[in-house]
Amino acid sequence: MDYTHRLRGSTGYCVLLAFAITVTLGLPVIADEREPQQIDFEKTKVVPGLIDGTYILIVAGTKPYQAMKVELVPVTYVRQPEYWGIQIIGKLPDGPVATVTGPYQVVLVLSGAMGTKGIEVMGREKSKKINLPLKLK
Repeated sequence: MDYTHRLRGSTGYCVLLAFAITVTLGLPVIADEREPQQIDFEKTKVVPGLIDGTYILIVAGTKPYQAMKVELVPVTYVRQPEYWGIQIIGKLPDGPVATVTGPYQVVLVLSGAMGTKGIEVMGREKSKKINLPLKLK
């Protein structure tokens, strides 16, 4: 049965087409999980920035959905903590999304988001504290 004649505009047609391709390939379609969610990481690395006293945080891992956009989001504090929390947040786009995982790598310049001792990278299931300043080898 052809449902395309009922749609108005190309956006609705694209969403229906994406859904049809997903179902045809036998890929499961996720439930509506559009709220930003914390996701896990596999690797973290901090390197010195170009300006003295600045650092760059690099985080890599596998995102649960290939279409998910991943960001590093510093936690908001009233006063400076020992370890400043940096959350790994994944956001899904609108429309149907197949549950196909994919790699991610995100970067954050740590200019103001540093605790008195360092940072804490916060994933869904684990976290990692990193002392700053770095002791260069």
